[in-house]
Amino acid sequence: VVKPLLQERTRKKIQVLQGCGRDELLK
Repeated sequence: VVKPLLQERTRKKIQVLQGCGRDELLK
Protein backbone atom coordinates (compact mmCIF):
# COMPACT_ATOMS: atom_id res chain seq x y z
CA VAL A 1 0.00 0.00 0.00
CA VAL A 2 2.93 2.34 0.71
CA LYS A 3 4.80 1.82 -2.57
CA PRO A 4 2.09 3.24 -4.90
CA LEU A 5 1.86 6.35 -2.70
CA LEU A 6 5.64 6.82 -2.91
CA GLN A 7 5.52 6.42 -6.69
CA GLU A 8 2.77 9.06 -6.95
CA ARG A 9 4.77 11.42 -4.73
CA THR A 10 7.96 10.98 -6.76
CA ARG A 11 5.93 11.47 -9.94
CA LYS A 12 4.56 14.76 -8.62
CA LYS A 13 8.05 15.82 -7.49
CA ILE A 14 9.46 15.04 -10.95
CA GLN A 15 6.64 16.99 -12.60
CA VAL A 16 7.31 19.96 -10.31
CA LEU A 17 11.06 19.75 -10.98
CA GLN A 18 10.42 19.62 -14.74
CA GLY A 19 8.08 22.62 -14.41
CA CYS A 20 10.75 24.58 -12.49
CA GLY A 21 13.32 23.74 -15.17
CA ARG A 22 10.95 24.95 -17.89
CA ASP A 23 10.33 28.19 -15.99
CA GLU A 24 14.08 28.77 -15.66
CA LEU A 25 14.60 28.05 -19.36
CA LEU A 26 11.81 30.50 -20.28
CA LYS A 27 13.49 33.16 -18.14
